[in-house]
Amino acid sequence: MAQLYESPVVSVGLHMRGPTEVLVARGRLEGAAVVALEVQVEQLNCNGCVDVVLDAASLVGIDRNGVRTLRRLERRLAACGGRLTVLGAAPTIRRALDAEGVGRG
Repeated sequence: MAQLYESPVVSVGLHMRGPTEVLVARGRLEGAAVVALEVQVEQLNCNGCVDVVLDAASLVGIDRNGVRTLRRLERRLAACGGRLTVLGAAPTIRRALDAEGVGRG
C-alpha cells in the first residue's frame, strides 16, 4: 500500500480493490488532516474514480469538521453517480457519522 499522507494526527494509505479505491485512515481525522483526506478524494474523483471506501478501522477519533467533510465528499461522489462507504469504524465514530447520515454507501 502506498503511503500518501502522514501527520501526527492521521495517516492515509491508498489501494485499489477492483474498480473501487480504498483509503485506509489511521489516527484522528480532525483539523488539517481532514483537508489532506479531502484532497485525496478530490484527486481520485478527478481521475475518474467515483466509488471510494474509507477503511476507518484504525481511526481513533473524528471531529465535527471531519464528519462534515465526509458528508460533503459523499455528496460530491453521489453527484457523479458514485458513493462513499465507511467501513470498520469504532462505535463512537460510527455514531457521529450516523448522526449526519454519512458513509453507509
